[in-house]
Amino acid sequence: FADGPALRRLAALVDAHLLGPQDDDLIRAEHLSFRSADVRGEGLLTGDDIAKALQAQGVVVPPDLDDICRRCDLSQDGRVNLIEFIAATLDPKIYSEPRLCRAAFSLLDADGDGWISQSDLETLLMDSPRRSENAWEILQSGLPDGDGRVSYE
Repeated sequence: FADGPALRRLAALVDAHLLGPQDDDLIRAEHLSFRSADVRGEGLLTGDDIAKALQAQGVVVPPDLDDICRRCDLSQDGRVNLIEFIAATLDPKIYSEPRLCRAAFSLLDADGDGWISQSDLETLLMDSPRRSENAWEILQSGLPDGDGRVSYE
C-alpha cells in the first residue's frame, strides 16, 4: 500500500470508508487489530503504538516502520487513523473487487463526467495551500491521458 501510486492509495481510502466491519471478516479483524492497538482510545495510532501491538503479538517490528507509517498517514498529521489503517491493510482481493473499484471511481469523479481530473481531486481534498499541487501529483500517479484525465478503464 505505502509504495503504491497515490491515486490507488486514495481509492483504497475511499474503499475503507465504504466498507465496515460487517462487510467482511478480514475487515472486522483489521478493525479489532486497530482497536486493540489504540490503547488511549483516541482513534489514532503512532508508529510506537503499532510497534508495541506487533511486539505483543510476537511479530518482529520492521526497521522501517516509521517510514511505512508516514507513507500510510494520508492526512499527514503524524498518526494513522482507523480509515488509513484499514486502507493500508486491506487485502488486494477486496479492493480489487469490481463493485468497489466502480464505487471508488464514481466518488473520485466528483463532477460525474466519467473521468477523474485534477479539478475532481481538488474538490475532494482538504483546503490547503498545496491542494492544487497535491491533486496534480495524485492524478499523475494514475497515468492520465493527454487531456490530464484518468478513465475507469
